[in-house]
Amino acid sequence: MPRVYVRKKQPKYTEESLNKLIDLIKDKKISVKIGSTQFNIPLSTIYDRLAHNRGPRGRQTILSIAEEEFLVKLIKLYQEWQQPVSKPDILELTKTYMKQLGKKTRNQDGNELKLNDWYYGFLARWSTELKT
Repeated sequence: MPRVYVRKKQPKYTEESLNKLIDLIKDKKISVKIGSTQFNIPLSTIYDRLAHNRGPRGRQTILSIAEEEFLVKLIKLYQEWQQPVSKPDILELTKTYMKQLGKKTRNQDGNELKLNDWYYGFLARWSTELKT
């Protein structure tokens, strides 16, 4: 069963108020520091948005989007050939692909990577493309 991350601290501001503050700062109607205290938004969040760093929360996945996209195409190709693709098959394909890319397939202890968490995240990210 995959781990489900639950944020322990919920933001005290809304996305709407953050966007409003960003617009005010871009129009030079308010400074970042004053806006931060008035809207109760952390400075780091404001600067992050001003720098257009709107990446997803959480850590980076093992494979990039383009690399995962290649796996999705490969899995679809197997399905077109009417070859059923199960979880162990996908994990084996992924490990082989990672070796070809020169990515680590072993953890620090020297044991083979357990890709269960990646697998469930992969299925969630590509749920519109893949059917299990």
